[in-house]
Amino acid sequence: MIGLVRRTAAVAAACVACLTFTAGTAPNAGAASSLCKDYKALAHIRGTRVSDLRAAEKQFRKVAAEAPAKAKADLRAVADAEGKVASGHTASVNNAAIRAAASRAGVIIAKKCAAR
Repeated sequence: MIGLVRRTAAVAAACVACLTFTAGTAPNAGAASSLCKDYKALAHIRGTRVSDLRAAEKQFRKVAAEAPAKAKADLRAVADAEGKVASGHTASVNNAAIRAAASRAGVIIAKKCAAR
């Protein structure tokens, strides 16, 4: 997820860590829900092209709309960060905050998907 780096390594790592955690813990039964399927789909969006970043931003927003209330703000924050990086505004992204938001959302969604 690094190139002529529009996306910072930390933002990329935050997204990957969050997705790996959820995809690794959610059983197949939970994957049947729209939320779980859409969240797992994020793992397939890779790259540093603007189109990749915009795709990730769009998918995070879709997941945020479906997510439990506790995860919505964090998912929107990650989506906003993807959009900022896609627009070349990496300096305005707080990598630590995005990592934390991705982690919190990952825990919530993993629990939700595991409960199905």
